[in-house]
Amino acid sequence: MIADEHSAVRQNRSLRLLAQLLYEQGDIRRAYRYIQLSSVDANFYNTKLRNSQIAEALPIIERDYQLERDRQEWRLRAGFLMISVLFVTILLFALYIRRKRRQLAVARKELIRQNEDLNRMNEEMRAKSEELYRLADELQESDQIKEKYVGYFLQLCSVYIQKIGEYRKTVNRKIRTGQIDDLYRMTAST
Repeated sequence: MIADEHSAVRQNRSLRLLAQLLYEQGDIRRAYRYIQLSSVDANFYNTKLRNSQIAEALPIIERDYQLERDRQEWRLRAGFLMISVLFVTILLFALYIRRKRRQLAVARKELIRQNEDLNRMNEEMRAKSEELYRLADELQESDQIKEKYVGYFLQLCSVYIQKIGEYRKTVNRKIRTGQIDDLYRMTAST
């Protein structure tokens, strides 16, 4: 082929032989391309011998090339299908994560709101507790004052009971001794 190129001759035999060698080595794609070029050249010069030689190798190479293309196409479709499934899976996973993030954001907002409510209630309870302590102190002071006054009242009652007891004794003694006029004067005075 190199010699054909240097001499500007297009016999296309070298391309056909190269295509057969490449086919035997397993490089079907390049073999198919070279056999096609050889066929185009043979048709251009309308050489029956070269066309018949190419016609022997062309169907074999073309069949294997087509099988190779079918396999590649099948692999491509399988790859595309796998990528599509993977893409759909990733998309669904992304949507799932997005939904979970939204739920998490809602739950976080609800938790913050509840925490604020608890803090507010805690402050109210603290204020009520302080109020209760203040009222308890006032009640204790009030109880101490009441105890003091009840003590004064009981002491006063005790003094009056003693005076009434002495007065009763005096009244009884005066009744026994017949000093009724004296008794009358005693009770008439303020």
